[in-house]
Amino acid sequence: MLKGIDPLLSPELLKVLCEMGHGDEVVLVDANFTSETLGRGKPLIRLPGVDLQRACAALLSVVPLADTVWRPVHAMKGCGRRDGGPSGRTRRRA
Repeated sequence: MLKGIDPLLSPELLKVLCEMGHGDEVVLVDANFTSETLGRGKPLIRLPGVDLQRACAALLSVVPLADTVWRPVHAMKGCGRRDGGPSGRTRRRA
């Protein structure tokens, strides 16, 4: 039994994170992203009902952002958003 692990982090997700190496990426996307197509052959773990902020907090509680790359976090420009903010897709490098 692990203590202090965010309950949002399932055993399946923790396994994938544990297997990551330098240069591997985690992509957090909203439910409308075409992950089945673009992520074909990659692990796909769904977090239904969880918003991006909560998912990021859980992920960052166990995996630090890479400090060896210029921009360890990328955000997609929002489609149709007036403020131009991210629409729910964020990419993180290990």
